[in-house]
Amino acid sequence: MKTVAIIALVIVSASASTVIFKNNCKDAFDVVRTENLKLPVVQCHLNPRGECRGQFANNRSMNFKRGWGGKQTLAEFTFDNPKKRDFFDLSVVAGFDVPMSLSGNHYKLKCRHPKCPDAYLFDRDDKKNHDGPTGATYHVTFC
Repeated sequence: MKTVAIIALVIVSASASTVIFKNNCKDAFDVVRTENLKLPVVQCHLNPRGECRGQFANNRSMNFKRGWGGKQTLAEFTFDNPKKRDFFDLSVVAGFDVPMSLSGNHYKLKCRHPKCPDAYLFDRDDKKNHDGPTGATYHVTFC
């Protein structure tokens, strides 16, 4: 039974994508994760220059933001869809609070102001959505 559990863990880890969060802001804050049909949770707490990471898989859609406010810059993801692809973007549809960058799967997205060209500016701004194979490492940097 232990062998089966270890093999299952290795399989999940092999198909999971990693997100590394970095705080280049001058203040500390919580990285808040909102996932479909679940209450928002703290992914991690970041001090200035701090980093944390998480691994995600199993066709999960979620976004990450700085703190608990409502009108914020978002890093949005769907990890490990049925075709083994990750989808990701930056969004300022709900608002803009701090600059954010997202890199991974050969993309480097930056959002330094409310009308940034790399981010979703309105619903269905689908040319701003990017994808790549599951199992990548993404970097989300605040400020």
